[in-house]
Amino acid sequence: MATFKKVYTEGTVPTRWYNVYSARVYVNATISNSGDARRRWYSPSATYGLGYYNWTSYMSATGGRTYWLDQYNPVYTVPTDCRLISYKFSGNPTSTQTYRFQLKKGTPTYGSAGDTSLTIIGTAQAGTHTAGTYNELGETGLTINLSEGDILIPELCRTSNLDTSLLSFYEATLSMGFEKEI
Repeated sequence: MATFKKVYTEGTVPTRWYNVYSARVYVNATISNSGDARRRWYSPSATYGLGYYNWTSYMSATGGRTYWLDQYNPVYTVPTDCRLISYKFSGNPTSTQTYRFQLKKGTPTYGSAGDTSLTIIGTAQAGTHTAGTYNELGETGLTINLSEGDILIPELCRTSNLDTSLLSFYEATLSMGFEKEI
């Protein structure tokens, strides 16, 4: 004869998961622009998204992209209503520079044409990183509510030596931590 036990819980239980992606980020400047508009904000491939290791898609601007074109790959689509609790961009650059990393969120209108507005999650992270040395930029302790179908777009640029078009690379991983009550 089988014996069954019942488990009762009160409240909810948080479940966490982490996604990690490898990347080789191109880092350059648009020297024909002036001032901070020389920054080239690189993001994952607009064709292949995070599944492709080279981040070659860029926009020259002071603060990065403010929208994501609807003909682009959505990069990372949030699979379920949840909270972003952390993100970390870790790796080593091939050139000593001051770098800036930010993670942006957008809410597409599925089934309708139109680009998706993007906003920064948390605050942009910056630091001077030495070539060939492991470094990291990111935030922990976040409680950013995300909805199923939201898109996340990471961006990296250099903020130093904007008067040279020296091409360098940042070999890195991007990890994002999520939490959901079950």
